[in-house]
Amino acid sequence: MRIEIDQSGKVEATAIKTVIADSKGHYITFSAVDKQSLQHIYRLANRPRMFVYEVFSVLVAIIIKQTYSPENSYTIDTEYLHQDDLIINLILQYLKKMKIYPDKDYVSISQIGKKSEAHKLAYLKYKTRGHPKKIKIDKILKILLQ
Repeated sequence: MRIEIDQSGKVEATAIKTVIADSKGHYITFSAVDKQSLQHIYRLANRPRMFVYEVFSVLVAIIIKQTYSPENSYTIDTEYLHQDDLIINLILQYLKKMKIYPDKDYVSISQIGKKSEAHKLAYLKYKTRGHPKKIKIDKILKILLQ
């Protein structure tokens, strides 16, 4: 089964929340405050350029974990031009840390379009107040630093 994944509210836009959603109805939100704190950590670690790619990849890996099955393939909407290989490798690396081992061919990046269920859900949850499925910075740090 092909599962699409989309983002609303870019990771690098630290004044607003980020929502990552899939076409099966799963989503997570990452608050602006937590993004700012994590960005500060990246700056202190002298890795500010990797902040966006690593945080985006870890959020996508968390969404994939919710629906993972060897029969599923995952198509992630293009968010960061010319970084597809880096992002896919990071996603696979974080999934391995979560004890999930998909084949590299099952994760791809391409445009999924505004009619995608993943896009609709991400945008809806981005515009909606409240954060029932908010991911905390400590969970992200645990995966990043594992």
